[in-house]
Amino acid sequence: MRNSVFYITSHLPKALLTLPLAVLLSSCLSSSDDEVGLENQVPSEPSVVVRGTSGSDQALMTSVKSRTLSIQILDAASLEPIEESVSLSFYAPDAAELAYLTNNEGDAFTNGQLIITDNGTTNVLIDSGFADQLSPISFRIQASASNYFAGGSSVVVEPALEDGQQIVTLKLVSKIISPTGVTVVSNTSHVATDGVLDSELVVETESGIGISLPANTTLTDIDGNLLSGNLHVEIAYFDPTEDSALDSFPGGFSVGSDTDMTDSSDGEGFFMTAGFLAVDIIDENNQKAHQLGTTADLVFRIPDDIINPETGEPVKIGDVIPVWSHNETTGQWGLHDQEGIVTEDDQGLYLSVQTDHLSYWNLDWHYSAKCMRQVNFTDLSGNLLTADQIPASGIIIKTEIEKNGARQRTSTGTLLDPENLINNTPNAEGFSFSITPSYGEIDGDTVIVSGSQETELVGYYTQCKEPMLVAIDVLAIPEPVSIKASAYITAPTDLTYWDVNELILKAYDKPRASALNEAQAEKRIQILNITHPNSNPENSSTWGGSYQVYNARSQPLVLSTTYQKFLDEDLFDRTEIATIQQILKTQYVLDGETFYYTYRTNTGHYSYGTATMINGEVEFSLPVNSAGTLYANIYGYINDPEDGPFNISSYLQQSITAEDITNGRIELAFENAVAIARIYQAIFNNNSVEQ
Repeated sequence: MRNSVFYITSHLPKALLTLPLAVLLSSCLSSSDDEVGLENQVPSEPSVVVRGTSGSDQALMTSVKSRTLSIQILDAASLEPIEESVSLSFYAPDAAELAYLTNNEGDAFTNGQLIITDNGTTNVLIDSGFADQLSPISFRIQASASNYFAGGSSVVVEPALEDGQQIVTLKLVSKIISPTGVTVVSNTSHVATDGVLDSELVVETESGIGISLPANTTLTDIDGNLLSGNLHVEIAYFDPTEDSALDSFPGGFSVGSDTDMTDSSDGEGFFMTAGFLAVDIIDENNQKAHQLGTTADLVFRIPDDIINPETGEPVKIGDVIPVWSHNETTGQWGLHDQEGIVTEDDQGLYLSVQTDHLSYWNLDWHYSAKCMRQVNFTDLSGNLLTADQIPASGIIIKTEIEKNGARQRTSTGTLLDPENLINNTPNAEGFSFSITPSYGEIDGDTVIVSGSQETELVGYYTQCKEPMLVAIDVLAIPEPVSIKASAYITAPTDLTYWDVNELILKAYDKPRASALNEAQAEKRIQILNITHPNSNPENSSTWGGSYQVYNARSQPLVLSTTYQKFLDEDLFDRTEIATIQQILKTQYVLDGETFYYTYRTNTGHYSYGTATMINGEVEFSLPVNSAGTLYANIYGYINDPEDGPFNISSYLQQSITAEDITNGRIELAFENAVAIARIYQAIFNNNSVEQ
């Protein structure tokens, strides 16, 4: 990284520069210009931190350059990012493999790791030590959001020496507007009292697909808590003949080695489906039913044109289709102990299942004869593409399995490299596997290979020897558009409860509120009660106990009264508030740091990349001349000789207009109040302030 000189405006009294870090951080609570009569103490212009060195000739901030997983969470119908709170949890059959993933603070993931995003995209860092491994790691990501059915994705990450990105796309089905091929039915007429259902519950589609539960059934969530109050019941049936429904299959059709089989057979492999059903029963406290005190009946309809891959004939009365249930916590599929036997009534073929728990339920034929396949992109003459020839938007591939006339779309994904590996593809007599590429507005030719090829053992994985060669017309790829930007870190213009709470905890270097001592905890509660009334700061859970509390926590500060309340409660004096305002006007100009970005055009196309700032300036490419939204993250650590390295991350989401593209210039403000306060402190610890 380049060295930098930092300039702090001289308007700030020097005595204020020695305030304890706890005051600097736990006080960064607003960016209002309402200065409570402190006009003569607070500079009118921003404090801008610019290039230079620290007193020890050390770069103040070092950028973390790493491979990243760029995770997108999309609405399955609109394919727009879900810009509300989405919880992502991570689970691996071998928990040690998750240790190669790190959060924004550099801590290794563990099973059940939870991160929350509210903008439809997030990045996860892959530890550089993973490049030394011989074999891939595999894990699952589970996603949940209010008014959506839960979903997920299975992920395989290959070792790689160079920096780069891997794209993971999760598509969640809305309970309000569902995609083609997904039928959603809702019911709000039932109540649970101390967990007991008030009357018989029947929720079904017009064709009779759905669930029935007898009255007096006891409903408990996954932790054993009784549901209570008004119940929201939603079912979603996914038609196996519709690609948009198949694209939303939870976890994808590739399943892991921990798939729960009823015998000793290999669980790792893939599914071919005859349809799947989701059932959600949620009470007014957002508790979701999992265990049932009695047996529920689930009914599936079998479309007339579904081919049984075992026979090569349409499904008929008496055919057996295995039934599977999905663990929404771990993403694991398990084989149900009841056989699914197809029968018929006056509406056609159907299958009935009895169960004592709720989840996704799936009719699937499971196959474990598989291999990992290498997919190489070439030009039309068969020459392997270089990394520079891969478009910034990547190459989208659609894959399909065929067996005995039964066809199924299995996945849609984005690849960013000339050479790639795809896990769990079929490799047995009677199967074929195909890939159709698309890039920009162009669909390439479909490549089909036999499902029976020679294999070799690579690390722990069985790999087909012959790579699939997928031709790309590089001359048809649109030229990218270049845009320049200035970039800096600054404090956000509004802070939620979680932002303020994090600032307080960071101030005391504590991971959670319960770790604070009595005096610190009391001050935390006083501050949060001022910044976010009705947010119940005593409850440290994400939801805080109810939707009402969650909504209060989501609101930005009431800027017009915050500072005065601090004075009234004697939490801070006027001098300290002046310091708070000074810090919150600081901009740290980026120089040498790298950010990772995803760009979504308003027409639904994506591009991905990295960009490195030089003297606060950067130039990067957009895939087409189209307005859209930029999502970007920067990761790094602040070098502080007294407090040691401090990991930070900053994020931005910014609209790019047609005018911006025409002008060729934008301004990028990465918002992070904790980072600004830490930078401020490190400057003083490095004796690098110039008056």
